[in-house]
Amino acid sequence: KGAVLALLSASLFSEIRSVVALNGFGVAFSGIGRLSDKDELPPAWLYNNEPFPYLSPKNPIGIALKCKAMWNERKGNPLGEWYAALASNPVEVKNAEIPVEKINGSILLISGKEDDVDTTGLSNIAISRLKKFNSPNDCEHIVYSGAGHSIGIPNIIQSYNQGNKYDTNNASRDSWSKTIAFYEKSYKNIKSR
Repeated sequence: KGAVLALLSASLFSEIRSVVALNGFGVAFSGIGRLSDKDELPPAWLYNNEPFPYLSPKNPIGIALKCKAMWNERKGNPLGEWYAALASNPVEVKNAEIPVEKINGSILLISGKEDDVDTTGLSNIAISRLKKFNSPNDCEHIVYSGAGHSIGIPNIIQSYNQGNKYDTNNASRDSWSKTIAFYEKSYKNIKSR
């Protein structure tokens, strides 16, 4: 959820001149409360007490309960199915897109190809939106083959396992150094203006 907040914040506040979204999405999803039998799902993020558009206020209860059972039985890919179900309606997806074209600077998106949730495809929504609005912003999307959702700070043991540990660890080291280089370059570009 933090990567989505980073993109949302950067789209609102022009003072944010560069942003990294690690395993993020080009759309906002609901907040905590998934996999329940409630009719409505809460928003993940509010601004001025108003929710950002998100997928989806209406809970697909049948899918939610199926995914909850999968989670409890440790079978299948419940989060992947859950997010896919929420993102299955193209009109709702379009309404929940993050307005990344409003970001006042460079964007770095980082995804693991083996993430159970399709962070690669969901990040590509942001790239498509930048192209659609002819954004002048630099945007790079790094996708790590073999890595899952646990890409993060190098040498920190992750309990969330997807992909294989070797590739995820290498992706963590590589993406960390690329994140630092990205911010250094962004800072130099800002200072030179």
